Amino acid sequence: MLLIKKMALCILSFIIIILMSSCNVFSSTNEKKEEETKTIKDDTFEYMPLEDNTLKLQAIIKSDSDKLINLSIPNEYDGKKVTVIASNTFEKCSNIKQLTIPSNIKIINSMAFFHCDGIETIKFDEGIETIGDFAFSECNSLKKVALPDSLIHLNDSAFEKCSDLEEVVVGSNVDTISDDCFYECEKLSKISIGKSVYSIELGAFGACISLKELFIPNNVKEISGLFFAKEGKKEVNCTVKCERDPIKKNNYEEMWIQDFNENNKGDVLYNQTIE
Repeated sequence: MLLIKKMALCILSFIIIILMSSCNVFSSTNEKKEEETKTIKDDTFEYMPLEDNTLKLQAIIKSDSDKLINLSIPNEYDGKKVTVIASNTFEKCSNIKQLTIPSNIKIINSMAFFHCDGIETIKFDEGIETIGDFAFSECNSLKKVALPDSLIHLNDSAFEKCSDLEEVVVGSNVDTISDDCFYECEKLSKISIGKSVYSIELGAFGACISLKELFIPNNVKEISGLFFAKEGKKEVNCTVKCERDPIKKNNYEEMWIQDFNENNKGDVLYNQTIE
């Protein structure tokens, strides 16, 4: 009986030791993880370290800083590349007048510059790959946007309701002009569609009432109500020139014509080339 008690005591002691060791390892792992994700700050910005040893710019320390008037996003900080701008980082920051996005920035997340109505110019260096939903929506002083060839993903409503935007150049590697991308940009009158754009989605140019002519290059294969606008918005009167005939199978021809005529009073001309 005494032997059995001693054996039970030994087993219990062994289990306790194992549990304590596990707790120490778990605690150590958590501390290490917390240390790795600890934010870094300078006088103006706050950064979050990422797993690939780069940084995400995630907050403004001083929103009234003079540095924001002519803002060049840091290309790196403390020897690490800044590759991401977090969602809502500069939302409603009216101080910014001129904005430069450097080559190390790969992703601008949703609403990063939402309603920054003081921005007059944006310079994108080659490097940016993704512009998120509503990233530059309601930047009401912006007049022209030239999107670089490095850009691939131009997400929903990226430049929606930029009331003074007049001209857009879409880079050569953008694959889709997404839903409502330039919706209600009422002064938009000139747009150049890149040679890799495959799809133009619902409402991409909805309520763009100053758009009088739109050239659809041969690479565009899918169109979905590009002039669609919400009830009560003015129709677009735009002449659409297509480099090729619509696809003539599965009723696609009728679908294309319907898409062009959705909220649009203008003509549709096929087999057109750039003048």
